[in-house]
Amino acid sequence: MTSIFKAVVTPPGYGQMTGYEDGRPEVGSYGSVVSRREWEHSRSRDKHRSFYQTECGGEDHEPAFWSSSRILGNVRLKGQLWQEISGALGDAGGFVPAVLALALVNGLDLGTIFVFTGIFNVVTGFVFGIPMAVQPMSAIVAVAISPNHLTVPQIMAAGISTGVVLALLGITKLMNFFYRLIPIPVLRGVMLYQGLTVGFQAVQFILEIQDVTTMQSLGRRHWLGVNGLLLPILMIFFLFVVSGVGTSASGEEAAQGIGSGTNLEIEDPLNGQPSTRGKAANEENSRNTVMNVPTALIILLIALSLAIARDPQLLHNLQLGPSPFTLIKISRADWQIGFLQAAVHQIPVSILTSAFSLSKLSSDLFPAAQATTPNAVSISMGAMNVLGCSFGAVPVCHGVSGLAGQYRFGARSGLSTVILGTATLALGLLLGSSFKEILTQFPVSLLGVLLLASGLELAVVCRDQTSHRDALVMVAVAVVSIGTSGAFKALVGFVSGLVLYLILMLHDWHYQAADDKGSFFDGSVPIKNTLLSNFRKESAPGLFQIDSEIVDTIIGCMYFDVDDESDSDEEAEEVETAVCRDGRRRPDLTSLEIKKRALSIFVLVQDFSPKRNAYASVSAYEVAIKNSYLFDMVIKFTSLGSTFRLTSRLAQWRKELTGMACYSGCNRRKVSSFLRVMCASKL
Repeated sequence: MTSIFKAVVTPPGYGQMTGYEDGRPEVGSYGSVVSRREWEHSRSRDKHRSFYQTECGGEDHEPAFWSSSRILGNVRLKGQLWQEISGALGDAGGFVPAVLALALVNGLDLGTIFVFTGIFNVVTGFVFGIPMAVQPMSAIVAVAISPNHLTVPQIMAAGISTGVVLALLGITKLMNFFYRLIPIPVLRGVMLYQGLTVGFQAVQFILEIQDVTTMQSLGRRHWLGVNGLLLPILMIFFLFVVSGVGTSASGEEAAQGIGSGTNLEIEDPLNGQPSTRGKAANEENSRNTVMNVPTALIILLIALSLAIARDPQLLHNLQLGPSPFTLIKISRADWQIGFLQAAVHQIPVSILTSAFSLSKLSSDLFPAAQATTPNAVSISMGAMNVLGCSFGAVPVCHGVSGLAGQYRFGARSGLSTVILGTATLALGLLLGSSFKEILTQFPVSLLGVLLLASGLELAVVCRDQTSHRDALVMVAVAVVSIGTSGAFKALVGFVSGLVLYLILMLHDWHYQAADDKGSFFDGSVPIKNTLLSNFRKESAPGLFQIDSEIVDTIIGCMYFDVDDESDSDEEAEEVETAVCRDGRRRPDLTSLEIKKRALSIFVLVQDFSPKRNAYASVSAYEVAIKNSYLFDMVIKFTSLGSTFRLTSRLAQWRKELTGMACYSGCNRRKVSSFLRVMCASKL
């Protein structure tokens, strides 16, 4: 099929393509009839669509944010099931000590915490589609377990207050607005500070005996014993010997943010077969697959076994059944204390390390994840805290260290978060608060091993700041944040980084030539001459007019591919594997349904005749192309010999390199649709 397209498709002169000032719907149902009046109504409707929908690749056949196909696709298995399960447990090193301290010191019900965090994790996995687990809010936890510890209503007041502020910032879209203004080196500095802080805490967990109720050290560990130093050291060796750096992408590709978390297959553009370099990469990935042991799961199972071995009587103390849910009564004094003593400290931390840093890290690890914006993350955190804290659950956020930890141990989709949420929910419903007895016997040193891997993974992400100025700003933010005492250390480091970045920019501007100073802050050239400005201009949508016999007879009977049976590239590869294995196609699709999906881009248009008060028969199909940038790129790449798979990946790589949203959303099915239109217009 690809070779036939190569013979027909040529970039210049798009046949019967004509330009229109207003957008027209690109996609209809094959064989459907649309009147000219309906076309004009659609054109008027398209004027009110967003820039992304009309100009940047958001065609109508892309699933909506709340569509069942997108939600179910967010939890599709993208790797090995054991790796997703192991990745789901990658954040246990930070979650378990925090909730256990709140349960022991402040009297929070562990069963209620497990039930609500389990529900939140499941919903997060389905909505966002990445391993973005739920974590306790660190600043509120630190204040709550301090010597002047807070009561349960005061903790809930702090969580609800923080949630309301975050939700308002997200609903008003202020989060995205401020996020776009932050220089990348400053944001990387916040991430480096968070990674180093988590790493330092992990080292303390490993080297020193911890009092979980105060998070304070009680002295150095001995070498031997369950609480000895030898056990966590052996687990660290086990972790890095077995899983290495913990990513399946090559080092160079990971540094560029390309193919993170995926096994890349490099194709020969002339015959579509894996090249020599691609085969070598696949062999390396095969060797990595042998070493893909669920390390986090094994470490936690060892910790659980040791906890039970230390006191076997714990199993007899377990009680079946969930904890009773009660609505927390919060007085005016509780609101005041909770907001002033805890929420004020937590709000800047959540904005910097959850909304901003998490959004940046998710775009680094999962470039195709469009839902993880600062606005969406803020609204999610707000909704979770308003709901959960009303019933006594722990104040939670989406932590950047949690994402790094789960990714480090193998999580690649929202499925890992759903697995974690299901397991946590089951514990809360089956054992309630009685599971607290087992957690108190957990070896904290083994949790420190998991926490150490999370912190290192988060810190290593910041390696992309290679210029001297950017690296200086990044390190300055981290150093000031770590060296500052008090609850606002992250905010102090952030502001210091912004000031330093501005000073360095002004210094560079001062030493520019007089003719260059005016354009220095526009990237050294006027913004109207930049590539970004040209891409933001409105593209003129094109209309193809194609004879119906060409579509029905030639295109409809000849050009079919596995892409037509799939909504994504991953699903297409699964279908190809099934065909190679047992020669069968998708059993849930008939040949007629596959044909209808393949030709859904063609719309039959009939003219309305007022004299006959009926539709006149017009033997033609029309296809409106709104995203001309993506269309042109697909046609040019394919005419040069690129396969469907390679073309879709090149589009994604171009989107990552240029930051242009108009190149997003390209997959093999869209490539085949565009090429059908081009072939039909040339016949």
